[in-house]
Amino acid sequence: MYHSSSVLLPNRNLIAGSNNNDGFKYNVKYPIESGVEKFSPTYFDPLLAGLRQQIMVEFSDKVVNYSERLSMKVRSNELRLNKDDLQVTTYAPAFTTHGISINQRLVMLNLVDVINNILPGFHRITADAPSSGTFAPPGYYLLYVVYKEVPSVAMWVQIRSFTLSQLK
Repeated sequence: MYHSSSVLLPNRNLIAGSNNNDGFKYNVKYPIESGVEKFSPTYFDPLLAGLRQQIMVEFSDKVVNYSERLSMKVRSNELRLNKDDLQVTTYAPAFTTHGISINQRLVMLNLVDVINNILPGFHRITADAPSSGTFAPPGYYLLYVVYKEVPSVAMWVQIRSFTLSQLK
């Protein structure tokens, strides 16, 4: 649709909709669709809820510079998180106009380490921030921890190309 838009929300839902301008004619061959749809992927199955990691935002890095390490703490039902079953992703929210989604991108971060059971039921995950703006321009991203293909609820993280001390 010409003025359609879609977005991935922090809770992992997908929302899509289109123009609701009252000035359009609806009794034509190809009328404007003015609906909104919510798509809930299969990872919302209640049987998979035990695999969903909970990012402990207050104990996780919220700002990272290029080429730095990003650390997050997760609460888990799993006694051990297998590194091979984990992904850490960042998603740049879309800026959408005229049916074109500008800036939307999903960046898979390099998983560095998993420290299991730093406290009972809590694990520390470390990943590499992108090395430059080539794949991830500076800005705010939704960060997800994906375990066995089940994503967490996201947290916001800022990726910067400089530190405040470099500005002085």
